[in-house]
Amino acid sequence: MSTKFGLHVASGSHNGYGDVVAAAPAVVLAVGEGGALVEAREKSVAAPGAAPRTITIFRDQTVFHDAPPGIDQMSEAQARAAADQYWPQLKEKYRLNPADYYQVTNEYGGDNPTSLANLVAFETRLMELAERDGFKLAVGSPAGGSPGSWELWVRFYVPLIRRAGEGGHIYSRHAYGGVVHPDGIATLTAPDGQAADDNAGRPFREAAYLRAQGIRTPIVITEAGQNGGFRFPGVDTFMEDMARYDRLCRQHENIWGFCAWTYGKYLDFPANIEPASSRMADYLRQQGGATRPVYPTVAGGVTPPAPEPAVTTESPSAPTSTGFRFTHWPTEYRRINQAYNNDPAYYGQWGLTGHEGLDIQAPLNSRIFACAPGRVELVRREAEGHPYGNAVYMRHDDGYRTTYAHLQQVNVAAGDQVAGGQLLGLAGSTGNSRGAHLHLTLYKDGATARGETRQPRDIIDPTPFVNALRAAEWAPPQPPLLNGWGFATSIERAGELGRVKEGININLRAQPSQQAGKLGAVPAGTVVRVTGNAQNDYLPIQVAEAAVTERAGAAPGTHAYEFISFENSAGDYTNVQPGRQFTASWVVRNSGGLPWSGDFQLAYSDEPVAQTANQARSRLGAPASSTFRQLSGREQIAPGESLTFQLKLTAPLQPGWYASHWQLRTAGGEVIGRPLWLHINVAGAVDPIVIGPAAPFQAGMNINPDVHPPDVDRLRGLSWVRFPYKASAKHRNVDQAFNDEYRALIQAYANAGIKSLLILNQETEWGNAPWHNGDWPGYAGSLARAARRIAELAAPFGDKVAYQIWNEGDSDPTNPSAIGVSPENFAPVLQQTAAAIRAVDPDATIVFGGLNTGPENAVAYARRVRDLLGGRLPVDALAYHPYGRYVEFDPFYGKQFGRLDDALRVFKQAFPDLPLWITELGIANDTPIGPEHYEKIARYMREVVSAIADRHAKNVPVLIWFAWSDHMRNAGISTTSGELKPHIKEAFQALVNAGKAAPAFADMRFAAGRPQPMAEFVSFSTTLTDHNAVPAGSTFANTWRFRNTGGTTWDEGYKLVYAPQGATSHPMMNEKSFSLAKVASPLPAAPGDEVAINLSLTAPEQHGRVYRSPWQIRDAAGKAFAHLYAEITVIPASTEGSGARQADMRFIADHTIPDDTPLPEGQTFLKQWRVQNTGARHWGSGFRLVFVEGDLQMAAGIASHMVPESKPGDEVILSVPMVAPVAQEKRATTYSSLWRLQDDRGNFFGAPIWARIISQPGEMVTPLGRFADMSGWYSQHDPRWANERLGHGQQTIGAWGCLLTCYAMMLTAYGLRVTPADVNRRFQQLGDQGFRGSDVQFIAPTHLLAGLTLGRNLRSWPTPELPFTEWTGEDPIARIDRAIADGFTVLAQVDRRPNDAFYHSNTEQHWVILVTRTPDGSDYLMLDSITPPGQLQNQPLSLMRKYGSPAPSRSHEDNLRHAIKSALIYLFSGQPGSG
Repeated sequence: MSTKFGLHVASGSHNGYGDVVAAAPAVVLAVGEGGALVEAREKSVAAPGAAPRTITIFRDQTVFHDAPPGIDQMSEAQARAAADQYWPQLKEKYRLNPADYYQVTNEYGGDNPTSLANLVAFETRLMELAERDGFKLAVGSPAGGSPGSWELWVRFYVPLIRRAGEGGHIYSRHAYGGVVHPDGIATLTAPDGQAADDNAGRPFREAAYLRAQGIRTPIVITEAGQNGGFRFPGVDTFMEDMARYDRLCRQHENIWGFCAWTYGKYLDFPANIEPASSRMADYLRQQGGATRPVYPTVAGGVTPPAPEPAVTTESPSAPTSTGFRFTHWPTEYRRINQAYNNDPAYYGQWGLTGHEGLDIQAPLNSRIFACAPGRVELVRREAEGHPYGNAVYMRHDDGYRTTYAHLQQVNVAAGDQVAGGQLLGLAGSTGNSRGAHLHLTLYKDGATARGETRQPRDIIDPTPFVNALRAAEWAPPQPPLLNGWGFATSIERAGELGRVKEGININLRAQPSQQAGKLGAVPAGTVVRVTGNAQNDYLPIQVAEAAVTERAGAAPGTHAYEFISFENSAGDYTNVQPGRQFTASWVVRNSGGLPWSGDFQLAYSDEPVAQTANQARSRLGAPASSTFRQLSGREQIAPGESLTFQLKLTAPLQPGWYASHWQLRTAGGEVIGRPLWLHINVAGAVDPIVIGPAAPFQAGMNINPDVHPPDVDRLRGLSWVRFPYKASAKHRNVDQAFNDEYRALIQAYANAGIKSLLILNQETEWGNAPWHNGDWPGYAGSLARAARRIAELAAPFGDKVAYQIWNEGDSDPTNPSAIGVSPENFAPVLQQTAAAIRAVDPDATIVFGGLNTGPENAVAYARRVRDLLGGRLPVDALAYHPYGRYVEFDPFYGKQFGRLDDALRVFKQAFPDLPLWITELGIANDTPIGPEHYEKIARYMREVVSAIADRHAKNVPVLIWFAWSDHMRNAGISTTSGELKPHIKEAFQALVNAGKAAPAFADMRFAAGRPQPMAEFVSFSTTLTDHNAVPAGSTFANTWRFRNTGGTTWDEGYKLVYAPQGATSHPMMNEKSFSLAKVASPLPAAPGDEVAINLSLTAPEQHGRVYRSPWQIRDAAGKAFAHLYAEITVIPASTEGSGARQADMRFIADHTIPDDTPLPEGQTFLKQWRVQNTGARHWGSGFRLVFVEGDLQMAAGIASHMVPESKPGDEVILSVPMVAPVAQEKRATTYSSLWRLQDDRGNFFGAPIWARIISQPGEMVTPLGRFADMSGWYSQHDPRWANERLGHGQQTIGAWGCLLTCYAMMLTAYGLRVTPADVNRRFQQLGDQGFRGSDVQFIAPTHLLAGLTLGRNLRSWPTPELPFTEWTGEDPIARIDRAIADGFTVLAQVDRRPNDAFYHSNTEQHWVILVTRTPDGSDYLMLDSITPPGQLQNQPLSLMRKYGSPAPSRSHEDNLRHAIKSALIYLFSGQPGSG
């Protein structure tokens, strides 16, 4: 038998790797990228054109690392749903990294039965999806020696492995030698395959067991390492050990190979086997290299692809007895690998509704035949660059045509007359193909125009035609028949008949479930009758009894049962409260040859089983015996049928472990099988909460202002609240975010003595989205500028504000609340952002973004960042999120994540001089957590609080619980309605009292017996029209309103005091201290009163600078307890009345569009006025024509326009591009807008001018007509839906719903009246066709509206490449103009750039609807979903004004191309409103 030596390959470059794979190892597994697999396939061939000898396996770590987050907390149904959620992402990774098999999970489950059950459900569903889409998986992948219990492996892994064999997959397992055995892995293994520590030899025991059970699923040991995988033992020791292990593996025919751990550097593990590369190559050559194995379930030596998916037909063009039909199957293999119309999201990018034909199994150089007689119309060659590669196009009778694509060789020529079944060529993988197969497309002339198909180009479904061939060859099953259920994707259909697919034996089940009893096995090729619809992916079938093998059941005339499942309503059986009543449910199947009667009994037995030998035994309050009739209500249970027993039990009052055993008996007392049993651990009395002296750490809480109101009163006593600073996430700049939301929030908590920890990340500043384009250095500057501005805004609060830079940057991409960043990319982000904050506040507290992976990986990540920054981190603390780590009690995770103490010690040893803040810790879940778990969560968190206070407070000075509300991943101390949870609220009180900020929980208004002054910011107003353009020396008035939320009365002793901060501070008045009574009213202000503070301020004389005037409200003792400030940008002073030369203007006449001109609604026009420069100044740079009042929508929302240069006395034309707004209520409507000239100093001059038109109702004369009804214009910020969760992710419509809102406007314009909330719900029902996470799929609207077709999303420039876009070389602006002219909908992706005097943001992937181009060609008018709800009537708006950066040196077309990142076009050919 050939060698089974193989390689586990980490990503990156590898010296000597090419020589090793050229010597043909048995298997190569690559992690992270598939380049190593390509080399293995190419170099391991024995001869040109031969198949690779090396099996290749790919493991992705970007979709998730080891398993989906939170899967251990799911139900099995949720685990299957998670598979549906993740499969599209996995499939795309697999498509890009071709391999023979794909490893999905990694070392997940441990010894936790719940986790293992979910693993089986998750991977079983993934196998179903993989089989549908043509992929094969490597499932299982338990850690070396895991699970620790052999019984758990048999219970959970064996069914998974059996199922894998049914679908052509393999079983992956890991094996490691211990660190105490330096000689390596093989020394732990006895020759018979039994291992000393049941670790390295575990695969051999499993292989022998599987063979004995008749399970032939191949095994690959995908990680085989020495010294626990932690170090490389040296070349000689490594090679000797691996050679011995190779010999042991060869003793087991069902072990295909093992992968030596690891070629290349994986994380920080010093186990790189690269130094042995030449010795490995020599060894493989000496062994003659590997021989590629044949999958054991297939006759003839052909390894099968995955079973074909279930296929359906949309076309009524099925073959008839007299019309066109297929006469021959087109390949030598009757297997369909990809169905018609599959994967519409992928194929939609080419304008197709899905896969445009059938992919049929056809190995390289196998024969391809004509499906029916006809004439060859065209032969296409690969050199033409067509996606079909070498292809034959045939025409048949009755207007039918077929195409045979991806051929290796063509044996016919154009014009040839071909008979049905005649050889056309040989199968290949030319063109756009990822492996040899036949792609068959069927056409029928005129089918698209007649509505017989939704596909373009007359493509129809060939499935009925191939099914007719199958049915003609299948003989129905003959009596006697056996009824049962078979796995649907393993059965090919032809009407009421089906056939078990080649290469697969299926199990016949008693019920539609993998857990149901097995009635027998149905061999490959068996014809069955389908008797109904599928349930749970199983079909009801009838099979000839003679065809069924491995019939289940005991000998005739005996009783037997098969255990199926057990459930316990008590939940965590290891922690049942004394006296708790609960129900135990067993499901068994009658596997004997005789029926059971209702008089059979379930009787208590005092005989223990091995698992309960040392536990107390008890009936747990149940009767000593009960009949089957009493327990189930049934009179008879026939062989093969299932029965559920339910016992109502009560936990004893004394703590300890209890076991209860129950025996099935006949009515005469005959014992049936072994007893059923359960055991529980009765917990002791709940420990009372003991509030001791304050421990030296600060307690905090994670809050989310988006989903719950500030809850200052109930959070008093904490030291911190933590929340993200969302600017870009809500499409606003940092100033707007501060003034609209965070200023009041920080003030409210600061008044209560609570500091705010602000998270600065992608939600703060989206920037250039480097996670898409890789420009992290550019992004570092963007986030730093945002952070600097936030620090300036927050400066008045001093140490009441701290900053966390990024969050969970060591995450993988599946984390919905974080964006993973490599250390190399994060280092400049951290350095520049920290420096920007410290430039404003050198004493600011800065925290390294919350790490959330295992401690070793998190430490390695932080160390790498530190090394990249020259050995020093510019932070005051590290932040860590040790989710799942426990002290003594672990409520949900089976202790798989390890102890909290151990994790904290790892950080302390690695960073002894840097404090560790725990900024998130709690129990979170994507589905609600029931009240039956509250006590367990409370116990868990009390232990955490005690451990930090008792053992770690010196190194862990801050502990912040996640989270306050159930709106935050169901992790709340409070419910979604705001009620504090029983048990958990007491644990929270323990946190408050243990922290430094103790002593009170309910009411902290009085501290140490003395009332405290506090204030809550309410509102701000000013007389300024624009605080970014305040003329030097001008005066203005500001008013701040505060509410007295403390326990004192504000009176004469209170003051308002100027508190300068930095070089830009300026009092803007002469006085710097006031009695509060002088500037505030009404005073005195008792607790609860509201006061207004009024200041009259004067802009400094030095223009061109930003000034801030910061003030503090202080009590009689001089303690500051509230902050306020004014901030302005000063421009040159007005010169009016100063004797300087003045500008002036005289109106002469309307040059175009006289007053009251009637115009059709939607008509664009250029309004022009002839005026004369009658002043003493030259009009030039800085002079503008400015909107004053009226209907700004006439000017597409553009409030100012450039003025032509002119000398005094010149006559010039002033121009404003305009559009006639929609006529109201279908009646002629007058619209007007008033304009004035403004000079470069901000002074208005000249007489006002205006435009006045009458909009006429009727059909619009431009494409704006589709959007004529303003009631169909929507804002994503509309409060009716702004806070709804978008799709299946964590974002909201208000934050990320621009594309969704555009779709709502588009569908409404086409007559399907829907709001964004309606569209959100409908898209959610489409699964992956609607959303992937929070990402809307382009194909989704076509499912809601018949006749709507998706066009391409073409970008405006060849580079940079943008996600989900194409570049075809087509003129993008000409394409947009044609689409608008043809009445199609154009969605444009633009840069979001809100402008202000301090800071510029840049948010990518914002979508708007383009409705028309302006008359001068310089602009498009648009509908923008982020327009506030109250301003929708001001649309359409200017694209270039809002999102463009026009350059005079560029043409109009180039300026528009720079503004439009890409354009997505939808074509509509249906009837309005037809869904």
